[in-house]
Amino acid sequence: MAGINGQFGFVSVLPAVVLTALTLSVFIGFLRESSEGKAKTALYIGGGFAAAFLCWRGLLLLSEIWFDLCMLLMGVAAIALCLYFYIKKRFLSTALCAVAVLALCLAFGFGILICVIGALVFALTILSDTEISLIRRCVATAVMALTAVTVPMVYSEAAEAAGGVFSAGVLLCVGGCLVALIRGRDRVTSIIALMFGLGLVMRLGYVFDVALPSNQHDVFSVFTPEYPRHNTYIMHIYNNWSLPTENVYNAGLSQYYHPPLYHFIAALWMKAQTLCGIELYAAYENIQYFTMFCSAAMMTVAYKLFCEFKLKGVALCTAFAVIAFHPTFYIFAGSVNNDPLTTLFIFLAILYTVRWYKTPSYKNTLLLAVSIGGAMMTKLSGAMVAVGTAYVMLAKLFDTKTGGFFENLKSLWKRFLAFGAVCFPMGLWWPIRCYVLYGMPLGYVPALSVNNVQYLGEYSIFERLTGIGSLSFSNMYPNVGGTTVDGGFVTGDSSGFFDYGIGPYIVKSSLFGEYFMKTNVGGFQNLLAYVMVFSAIVLIGISLYAIIKCTISADGKYKVPIRFMAVYYLVLLGSYILFCFGYPHTCTMDFRYIVPTLLIGAVFTGIYLNTEGKRVIKTTTLALTVLFSLSSGVFYLLSY
Repeated sequence: MAGINGQFGFVSVLPAVVLTALTLSVFIGFLRESSEGKAKTALYIGGGFAAAFLCWRGLLLLSEIWFDLCMLLMGVAAIALCLYFYIKKRFLSTALCAVAVLALCLAFGFGILICVIGALVFALTILSDTEISLIRRCVATAVMALTAVTVPMVYSEAAEAAGGVFSAGVLLCVGGCLVALIRGRDRVTSIIALMFGLGLVMRLGYVFDVALPSNQHDVFSVFTPEYPRHNTYIMHIYNNWSLPTENVYNAGLSQYYHPPLYHFIAALWMKAQTLCGIELYAAYENIQYFTMFCSAAMMTVAYKLFCEFKLKGVALCTAFAVIAFHPTFYIFAGSVNNDPLTTLFIFLAILYTVRWYKTPSYKNTLLLAVSIGGAMMTKLSGAMVAVGTAYVMLAKLFDTKTGGFFENLKSLWKRFLAFGAVCFPMGLWWPIRCYVLYGMPLGYVPALSVNNVQYLGEYSIFERLTGIGSLSFSNMYPNVGGTTVDGGFVTGDSSGFFDYGIGPYIVKSSLFGEYFMKTNVGGFQNLLAYVMVFSAIVLIGISLYAIIKCTISADGKYKVPIRFMAVYYLVLLGSYILFCFGYPHTCTMDFRYIVPTLLIGAVFTGIYLNTEGKRVIKTTTLALTVLFSLSSGVFYLLSY
């Protein structure tokens, strides 16, 4: 259990509560349209942090009796605020206070009675809206009451805190979805809110169920300098507040060659926890809550990008479901390496490239520069998005509709300078530093030995691209040693089969990760895996068709943004294939290197369904997306 083992105590769960609440607040803020609504969201975030900090310190400094009394008073105060806001007819404030009551009760064990009181207050608030149908009233009241009664029972009987906190997350999501539904939002917005809540719960559940160093990339269980992986990198910064000083060039599989932004943030997150009394290893495991926040924030960024292209109805729901329920983002939530933060920055760079083309303001210019610079300062491969951005800037510069090259240059040169002044130093200081100090070439990546068991250099180009010869219905999980060609598990044999086909491995590793243990699954999970694999393959085919179709037919104000994403897609896929052949090992084929293709594919699928898709295509794509999302969720719930 990530950071919530019983030996650590309940205090180690608070980072999960804080970041979960923050993620929900940020998403609700994005759904709001008015500046006043966003300001209120910021106020809720600040209040949530303040309350969490007070609880944190109270748990450490007060005795058990006084702490219980303090929490009881806070619960009474929250109920009083619920009633006050209810009288004032401030619905959202009432709902949030009621959810706070329930969270307090779940976290600190005041029993079912106070939970029921909070649920009833929330239900009364729901019933106060005269525009709500009787069915919605009954369903909302029943869900809140049932959750309020059952969750404390589960929590109090659990051997560890995980079940209770996970249930609290479910409760928060249910409450937030009900708020979105009952506040008179349109049906699509309510569905988006529901998918966001469930996607967050899946990410949070994966974090709870995967203990470090399981299912990790370049992360070991030891923290000594002899094993310089991501965890050692983070711990070095945590202990010394300085960069590693050893030569990172030709240093074996050392991860010290990576830019340090992610590792500094992770070390800072650990330091904040340990200063508040959390045990060191628990603070280390709680880094997963930060990567969970990155994974969840990708849903918010994706939603805003879909809105930039005016996706609506089935197109919007289909595109968003891919980001909410694709297993890659569950795995990212629990990954203690720099991939989640890099991908989040890339998502932001895509969003602000599109926004910059529409409105090249200083705000969009600087945010775009920070996004690309942040991606490069986290992982140098983040620079590839800049190729697409360069295409957009050149297209803007040569746009004849706004006066031609010289006229556009006259109005944009200051923005280009501002972009370069922020982006170039952020993105290039690290590789230049390593080149000057150690002679490390730009774009350096350490390579596994040709004697490594994962080496694939003996296969032909055709075999590498297609995986022909190893494809079978039983070989659908990733094979990284210790397995047979048909996906079976070999006990006590280190000479098992390694996947070598790039195409099949893209699908396999995207759905199951590199280190999925096939011994964890039974017949029903295998059936779900088949459904997930084949629905994913069809959806990939639809997205590729949509990319070709929409790129060729693009015109009007969306022409350049659409072609920008197509350019970046080709650059990303092309560099990935070259990487697989340049470093011919199984691990280099992992889908984590090209995760932004998921966002681009979702956007193009949404655009196609929004503008050109026939009813039968829309229905088929929606049905496949629902099938994929359900099989993905149930498979991971049962397998971890």
